[in-house]
Amino acid sequence: MASKLKRETAEELELTNGIMIEVATANYRTIRGRTIVAALLDEAAFYPTDDSVSPDFEVVTAVKPAMATVPGVMLLVASSPYARRGILWNVPPLLWKG
Repeated sequence: MASKLKRETAEELELTNGIMIEVATANYRTIRGRTIVAALLDEAAFYPTDDSVSPDFEVVTAVKPAMATVPGVMLLVASSPYARRGILWNVPPLLWKG
């Protein structure tokens, strides 16, 4: 991996093939306009819901179009249990289809 690493900062790794591996907050506004080949929504059960500035469903809604132009993309949602609400509890099955 070291030979593929072009640049490293506190929040991202830039590879020699142009791919950026980035850690970012779950905010739907910062996702728009990017191309995403893989996303991990970590601890999604703890994301704010409907009453927040950046609700969990808006984050997923923003990620899906960012992945639309790349075949074989991967959206992973991981979380420890928290409450019976939000995207982990209310997700329609078709939302996760690529």
